[in-house]
Amino acid sequence: MIAYGEHPEQFGELTFPEAADGPVPVVALWHGGSFERAYDLGQMRRLADDLASHGWAAWNLEYRRLDCDGGWPETFEDARAGLDHLAEIDAPLDLDRVAGVGLSAGTALCLHAASRPGRVPLRAAVDQAGLSDLGAVMEAKGDGSLARLLGGAPVGDVDPTSRLPFGTPMLHVFGADDDVVPVALAQRFSAAARAAGDSSEVAVVPGDHYVHMDPASEAWRTAREWLSERLARPSR
Repeated sequence: MIAYGEHPEQFGELTFPEAADGPVPVVALWHGGSFERAYDLGQMRRLADDLASHGWAAWNLEYRRLDCDGGWPETFEDARAGLDHLAEIDAPLDLDRVAGVGLSAGTALCLHAASRPGRVPLRAAVDQAGLSDLGAVMEAKGDGSLARLLGGAPVGDVDPTSRLPFGTPMLHVFGADDDVVPVALAQRFSAAARAAGDSSEVAVVPGDHYVHMDPASEAWRTAREWLSERLARPSR
C-alpha cells in the first residue's frame, strides 16, 4: 500500500512485473461501485495481476467515496492526485507510457484525470462499462449516487464532455448484455469526442456489466490488446 495523501482512503497498490527490462509502462486503475464505500480496489486486483504478467506495472487506486469524506471536489481531486503520485514512487516506471482504466463509476474518475493537466499525463484511457457522459447520467438518474456525490455542484464542473477535446485516445468496452449502464451512454460520448477531434472507439463484447473484472474475458482481452498498441515503445 502506497499513500498519495493523508486520508486513509488515499492510497494505491502497485503491482510490478517479476522481470523488467528497464522502465515499464503503467496502467492506472479506478474501480467502480457507484462511489459507495462498500466497494473498493479489490475489484481490480485480478486485472492488476494480469497486467503485471504481461510486463506492465498496475497502479490500483483507492479514493474517497460516499460515507468516507468523498464528494465534490474531493473524490475527483483524488483521481488526479493518485495518478500524479506515480512521479513520486521510487520504481522503474516509464511515465511517458501511462494509461488509465476506469470500471463503471471509476470511468468518471479516469476521464476526469485524463482531461485535467497534471504531472503524469494519460497516453490512453479505457472505459469499462462506465460513466462518461455525466450529463446524460444525471438526466436518467437524477437522484442516484452521482447526484449525491456532487451534492448540488453543477454537473458541467465535472463532466468530461464539457472539456472535450482533451487529446487522450479512448476505448469504451461494453458487454452486450449490460443492463446496468447502457452502451448508448458511451456511443453518445464517443460521438461528441470524435466531433471535437479526439480518438474514441466503442467495442461491444459478450457479457454483462460485471464481465470486465474477469481477466480471462473477451472484454478484458479487447481492452488489454488496445492498450498494448497505445503503450508500445516508439520506433527509433
